[in-house]
Amino acid sequence: MAVLIATDADIASYQEEPAVLEALLNRVISARSDEMCNLSDSWDALHFLLTSPDRREELPMAALKKGEVTFRGLSDPAHAIYSDTARRWSTEMDALGNDTLRERFDRGLARRAADYPSPRGLLGRMWGVHAMRPMSPRDIDEAFRELAGFLDLLRHFSARAVAHASGLVFCRWEDW
Repeated sequence: MAVLIATDADIASYQEEPAVLEALLNRVISARSDEMCNLSDSWDALHFLLTSPDRREELPMAALKKGEVTFRGLSDPAHAIYSDTARRWSTEMDALGNDTLRERFDRGLARRAADYPSPRGLLGRMWGVHAMRPMSPRDIDEAFRELAGFLDLLRHFSARAVAHASGLVFCRWEDW
């Protein structure tokens, strides 16, 4: 998944002219630009950590999976949240402590691993269906640190959007 900063006006214009967004996504994602936050395959596991079990579909915390706007006519699924929702999302992400995140991570490991596939690295072994062997406590700690690193990246990127009074566009791509 790639996340891009966009003003509310940009988001509205992308709805009217999805080809403009498609061209931007093709340019930015393929170049792995600094203009975006690349969550790689960690976005689904991040969604699990960011959302409480009873609020998996509620914005702002469900922003990785759904938005206030869904863009039609693109080659890959994309959606966006406006600046007010991005601000609330950033604030709520910052309020999540490591204890809460680790508890959700461990609970996800125990109960929901097959629901959150990611084919690469330790996270893939944890959240995916490709487990080759049981993970050691050291592997589990390393996987949590890897996921926490992606979360820090997302927190900083979201704070940049908030500092510019902007929203966020999320694009899930396949095989880039």
